[in-house]
Amino acid sequence: MRKMTGMATLSCLVLALGLAGAPQTIVLTRVVLEYGGTPELRASIGAALSAVMQEMNRFVAGRGNDDGLRPHCTAEGFAALKQIIATAGCFSTIPEYRTNLIEAPNGGYEVRNLSVKVNMAGTRIQYLVFKLNASGKIIHVHFAIEEKYYNQIMQEGRAKNDLFNRQIILGLMEDFRLAHNRKDSVYLENIYSDDALIIVGQVLEKKQRTPSDKNDWELSDLGGERIRFVRKSKQQYIAGLKRAFRKNEFVLVFFYDFEIQRHPLLADIYGVNVRQRWTSSTYNDHGYLFVLIDLRNKTQPLIRVRSWQPKPFEDGSVVRLGNFDVIRR
Repeated sequence: MRKMTGMATLSCLVLALGLAGAPQTIVLTRVVLEYGGTPELRASIGAALSAVMQEMNRFVAGRGNDDGLRPHCTAEGFAALKQIIATAGCFSTIPEYRTNLIEAPNGGYEVRNLSVKVNMAGTRIQYLVFKLNASGKIIHVHFAIEEKYYNQIMQEGRAKNDLFNRQIILGLMEDFRLAHNRKDSVYLENIYSDDALIIVGQVLEKKQRTPSDKNDWELSDLGGERIRFVRKSKQQYIAGLKRAFRKNEFVLVFFYDFEIQRHPLLADIYGVNVRQRWTSSTYNDHGYLFVLIDLRNKTQPLIRVRSWQPKPFEDGSVVRLGNFDVIRR
């Protein structure tokens, strides 16, 4: 594969649910936190999450009450929790979870790996992550990547002494995925830098001849097919996403095979490669996603590059961090 001809430039320094598959009997779920924080904090947060999980089950059964959720959340956390209940119809069939209280990179805590069933395009298993402030109030909730990928990322972070950065990246990617599922174009517009380089790979039949276009990035061999990389501006890409969100009753995005690379010279620049599956009411696809993440502002990380291709190149490679010249200015 040839090196991509171009640069990623870093600017400025360079509830009516009634759902099929919902439980007929409300499970009295209990959350037990075994490690992390103080014993008192674990007990308090465990009791709060137990109450929240039980109330989520009641909502899906048509008997939920906001008063069962609100005392355990900040205003932002309550809004996030209500949205995920309304859009995903989460419910638990597990009487007891045993997990840990994890210190979050920007303060506060996380509780991960709470498997639930969701009613989105059929009943599926997903894993909830609750984010809590230092007082133990829920400030956010979203679906997590699979535990095996999370553990792999944490192990690599400890070995390479950049655990803090990888935790931020992991949270960003989980929120990034959830934003597609929620059709949250505002979040997606904010997470991309204004000058983001966005590349979409399109497979062309071998016999097809495409006139050159100013947006064509590169034509490369893709086994017996050809792939055309089309460059889009942030505005063009977000406009297309908004059209897709309006057109589809639901959108589900799943990530697999996480790989995080740190730039060899720029300590706050990372590349993330994942396999992505997109499922919606009108369209499905599977491909390989790459994003270049700028962590210089830890509280507001940005995606500087997004590249998607439907298949690996003929040699098995995909677009990666090394395919871009990253410069500071």
